[in-house]
Amino acid sequence: MKLIMRIIIILLLLITIESCNSQKTKYNYTTIKMKISQLNSEHKKVDLTLYDQYKLKLKKSDENILTTSNKLKSSSKKNFYKSYDSYHLDEYDNNTKIKETKVNFDNTVDVIENIDEYFDYYESYYINGNIKSKLISSWLGFNVGKSYKYDENGDLLEIKDWDEGYLFTFKNVLNFLSKIPLEIQKPTTIQISKNTIKNTRTWIISFPDTRIKKNVIYVLNGLDGSILNKYEENLPSFKRRDY
Repeated sequence: MKLIMRIIIILLLLITIESCNSQKTKYNYTTIKMKISQLNSEHKKVDLTLYDQYKLKLKKSDENILTTSNKLKSSSKKNFYKSYDSYHLDEYDNNTKIKETKVNFDNTVDVIENIDEYFDYYESYYINGNIKSKLISSWLGFNVGKSYKYDENGDLLEIKDWDEGYLFTFKNVLNFLSKIPLEIQKPTTIQISKNTIKNTRTWIISFPDTRIKKNVIYVLNGLDGSILNKYEENLPSFKRRDY
């Protein structure tokens, strides 16, 4: 009996450890790589017919939010509503928002599609429906893959490769942070950006260290991740203001 109880306890511990590990796995490297490979310079145009239909339905209803569900997939739904400057269509799967389309009152359109916990895919469109820009960006403060900009006629203006010169990837940056140790969780005070310093591609990592009451900044080489610089700055002070 004691042996069985020990086995049960060990199994429960293993399940708990596995659960904790899975919660820490936020970065979906495979999904990001696939999304980057799919992103190209192809011209796109947005069709506002569906959104115009939603506007009429919302106007006729007495509700502030128009909710529609997918009969084929019960876990998904859409919420359409009006804000102070635009109409929004939010798409959910298992109560998690996966896409937001914002139709501004001037008929320009902004689209944000969630990729994983770090990255989103962004599109913006001109009044005439032609694509204006598209890119993959992180809320931490940097872009990945290639971004594309277009003029109002839909002609390509600019292609920028945000990964050029960065053999040391974001996946490597996360591994670097784990050795500090430092874990990114929302909301966070950690900032990560890409910059070029004296023709060298760099990662700039900034975070507050409450133990020393300083902001710590690491500058990593974008090619191999070597530490080019590390320095500290005073944390911003918020003095009480007397009136």
